Amino acid sequence: MGRNLHEDLAMCIAATEGPWGASHDEWPGNANLRHWVSTHWDGLACAISYEDARFIAEARDGWPYAIERALDAEMKVAQMERRLRAVESTVERMLDFYGCQDFWGFVMEYETEEATADDKA
Repeated sequence: MGRNLHEDLAMCIAATEGPWGASHDEWPGNANLRHWVSTHWDGLACAISYEDARFIAEARDGWPYAIERALDAEMKVAQMERRLRAVESTVERMLDFYGCQDFWGFVMEYETEEATADDKA
């Protein structure tokens, strides 16, 4: 099942405002739970490994940015697909109007003739 990028983005926006940080300060105890993820607004969030803390902190700003880029790219792809269909439709109507039903055969023949002429040169 795919993710809903609009819902993911809404979740990111609803989270505590960034920037978030991953603390380099080490706390004694479990080696996997020695670093803190924190925000300016809420203070300390949880004790985890530094790599996990950094990932969570970076994801707060990075994930919304990536989602926005993906949504923009999806919109542009859809727009280009609509434009391509319009161009294809226009070309087909022009080919029908001028009686060029075998247009692609003509193109292939032309390319073959061009290649043969190049071979002779």
